[in-house]
Amino acid sequence: MIEEAPLQLYYSALAFAPRMSIVRCLYDNQISKWAHRVLTVEKNWSSLEQILTAHSPVNSVAFSPDSKNVVSGSVDSTVRVWDITTGQADQTLTGHSSRVDSVAFSPDGKKVVSGWTPTDLDLYTPPIPITI
Repeated sequence: MIEEAPLQLYYSALAFAPRMSIVRCLYDNQISKWAHRVLTVEKNWSSLEQILTAHSPVNSVAFSPDSKNVVSGSVDSTVRVWDITTGQADQTLTGHSSRVDSVAFSPDGKKVVSGWTPTDLDLYTPPIPITI
């Protein structure tokens, strides 16, 4: 469908664009009058970009130095390294015997440290290279 009628697809999506978006302001006169009466759309785009889901409750998160990855520590005793572009957990780091309370990247983004008890810190060099 997209290959056969891309303009129709974009035209139909225009009615769902937020009222104050640039594209909506430029082409508002192209939207059918019935769509203005029937559809309720947001005034502006949401600032929420993405929701990363797969963990039990998360205690700590940190961005990599290049902002391409996020590391999270959870009550399920795991540390996960997320790819911000895909929203997928690229790596799950295990070995904790209790919940993970804090996580951080090293300044070069190649290592991850996690804190999980008052006296224990784990330092990982993840097996899958982190995108930097």
